[in-house]
Amino acid sequence: MAGDFSGCTARKKNRAQSIEYNPVKTDGSGENSKQPTNPLTTRSGLRVYKIVILGDGGVGKSAVTLQFVSHSFLDYHDPTIEDSYQQQAVIDGEAALLDILDTAGQVEFTAMRDQYMRCGEGFIICYSVTDRHSFQEASEYRKLIARVRLTEDIPLVLVANKLDLQSQRKVTTEEGKTLAKQFGCPFYETSAALRHYIDEAFFSLTPPKYHRYQSELHAHLNGSLSNSTLAELRELKYGKEDPGGTDDCFYKILNGESLTLEECFKKFQYAHDLTERREALERATERVIEDFANDNVIYLELRTTPKCTAHMSKREYLTTVLDVIRKMSKSERNIIVKLLPSIDRSKGVQEAMENVNLAIELSVTYPDTIVAIDLSGKPFGTAFSDFVPALEKAREHGFRLALHCGESEDEQEVKQMFALGVDRIGHGTFIEGENLAFAQKHNIPFECCLTSNVKCKTVPSYEDHHIAKLLKLKQPVCVCTDDFGVFQTSLSQEVQICATTFNLAKEEIVQMQRNAVVYSFASEQEKKELSSQIDQFSKTIKEK
Repeated sequence: MAGDFSGCTARKKNRAQSIEYNPVKTDGSGENSKQPTNPLTTRSGLRVYKIVILGDGGVGKSAVTLQFVSHSFLDYHDPTIEDSYQQQAVIDGEAALLDILDTAGQVEFTAMRDQYMRCGEGFIICYSVTDRHSFQEASEYRKLIARVRLTEDIPLVLVANKLDLQSQRKVTTEEGKTLAKQFGCPFYETSAALRHYIDEAFFSLTPPKYHRYQSELHAHLNGSLSNSTLAELRELKYGKEDPGGTDDCFYKILNGESLTLEECFKKFQYAHDLTERREALERATERVIEDFANDNVIYLELRTTPKCTAHMSKREYLTTVLDVIRKMSKSERNIIVKLLPSIDRSKGVQEAMENVNLAIELSVTYPDTIVAIDLSGKPFGTAFSDFVPALEKAREHGFRLALHCGESEDEQEVKQMFALGVDRIGHGTFIEGENLAFAQKHNIPFECCLTSNVKCKTVPSYEDHHIAKLLKLKQPVCVCTDDFGVFQTSLSQEVQICATTFNLAKEEIVQMQRNAVVYSFASEQEKKELSSQIDQFSKTIKEK
């Protein structure tokens, strides 16, 4: 999520004649070209961002827009001439206004389109997964925008709506991805009826500048399954029919309703149940990587505990995830993905050693993908010293160690972890005194997951989060999501929370992104390439 959105107003009127553009000369021919200038627009002191949603009639443009601004769904909507909606937002740390033009898809209204396209600063091209003609027309809308604006550099999102009508699907997910790849833009399959991926589609058009070129260093695979992905996996396993015994929580997920903390944690149970087969695990891994890529993440370290299910061995489970990572790394998406196999403390020391041995074995086949070992799970009822032999074996092989550390007030355990050698600290909520001094002396980075800690109540509020202390001490930190699906957040949202809560300047956020690359387990060449991208982009960041 790109910004903090609150409050909205909507109005409907035909105002096509009020849209203005300024003709300018673009060459030496002396002829005027109607290329848009898009000067900064303000209204009541707020920066206005003009978003235009385009697509054939009947694809659900109005339903998508109404769901975004009012969280409501209408089964029927009169044919649109033009609807104009406004939504307040915080973008680049400042109050702003989204001005959304929901355009007509009917033929008789096409004369208005050029004017929409000239004034727009971001575009959503929408088609229906149940209508192949609307999918084919998406390319025509893309050409029209380029023709009117005289540029191929267009802020654009491709949206495939009516995901809930799977039985009527005529356009595959892969076809949509391929088209978005041709457009060079994010792609979302949405359901206006179920409110799936509606916010993400709009927010991706207005990310604060410093939310780009991000690195995610602490993300668990099963905890990063969005509501939409869980619904997709449920249908993959059970089909359209209710399998029986579906609880109220999953119905809330399907309907896009807010969840309690207890209901959030049930997502782990659902994720385990819905990914017991290879095809489902492949789909889940693909969706998680896509979601991070759509959130402007260019480097991702995923964590998962090898699982033995009714249909897969641990080895098959891990190779499935690794194969998806390898496949998607070749799909030309601008994201590098690494894997950290996890040791779950609650599973005991025997499984810990099994997981390390499996990671060592597979690292021969996937040498550039398996980069470290994660230690996670509830610290209560287990002794860290019992896991030291497995972790020492991992380190001797050359794996880095990312340990969930200081999640409880156990100073001795933290000392034991530091004595072993930890490359990054997961959370570190209760690291104080001598242990904090040790971390400072050795520049050990902290992986800070703000919303996760607040919702789990290990910290009372964002304002009281220990990242504030770490930033003041200039301790290495990186902002992470932990489980963005469980806690219904995103890396962009976590960065935004950090920036606004602790009054960080844009340059400070960009520097944190540079630092995250340094703290990552990427190769030196990959770090060099990632840093170069951030350095090039940072030149465009200017304080107002």
